[in-house]
Amino acid sequence: MALGAPICVASYPRPDGSESSVAVVGMRKDCNVPAAVSPLELAVDKAYEQAQRLTVSIQPEGLNAGYEKGLSPDERTRRAREAYLTSEDFLRAVVPRLRIAMTAEGLACVGCPEFVPRPIRKVTWTEFAPYLAAYVWPDPVRTPRDANGERHYSFHVCTGLNGIGELKDPDPTLVRAGFVVAFNNRELRQIAGEHFQDTLNEPAFVSLKDDDTRTRYLRSHMPVATANDPAARAAACHVLESFTAELGVEISDCGESHAAKAR
Repeated sequence: MALGAPICVASYPRPDGSESSVAVVGMRKDCNVPAAVSPLELAVDKAYEQAQRLTVSIQPEGLNAGYEKGLSPDERTRRAREAYLTSEDFLRAVVPRLRIAMTAEGLACVGCPEFVPRPIRKVTWTEFAPYLAAYVWPDPVRTPRDANGERHYSFHVCTGLNGIGELKDPDPTLVRAGFVVAFNNRELRQIAGEHFQDTLNEPAFVSLKDDDTRTRYLRSHMPVATANDPAARAAACHVLESFTAELGVEISDCGESHAAKAR
């Protein structure tokens, strides 16, 4: 199947010499698949390129079966393809874009699945903000053993290492929406960086004596400060608006700042 060709489980070397296995979507080179040549292959690549901002948030049920020990590379890839190509979230992200790309190539998407539009769930900013904040996540503070070395501070946006585990009974729909908004939002990351630097300069932070306490302080202050910033709220509303149909989520009280940004 053309849509499954650029899906695989690829192995990448770690610094310690071991290998890390990762599911890859839409990357022919990493999957050792020949470059796209036919109109259908070109349409598939275009669809994956346009859907990437959504597919990066999808970890379909059954994907972990492709990481089981003792499997051959071919079996790992077969299981990954099956997991993605039976995922409604994945197909909702890719198929509409595939249909448009195929039409542009003079092809018809015969038999492509059709989906009833998702009902749109409206949430308030107060409900959504913790899920956004959880993805603007400070890394553990590390002080070098060398007394002359500089302490390292950083933060990241990631599906794996984040603050979702700190939330009580997290809502899966908002978990995904929070990541999509954070991952696809350069303006938000810039705002977060400003709050990160502000937190580092707070006297209460500067007075802390150990890395674990510094890490906890950063994680309890910087994400919340970011989510409380009206500019971050406007940036988040602007991005989420682009994905409302696929995610089924809309923020009901984006406010005048979002309206001004849209203009």
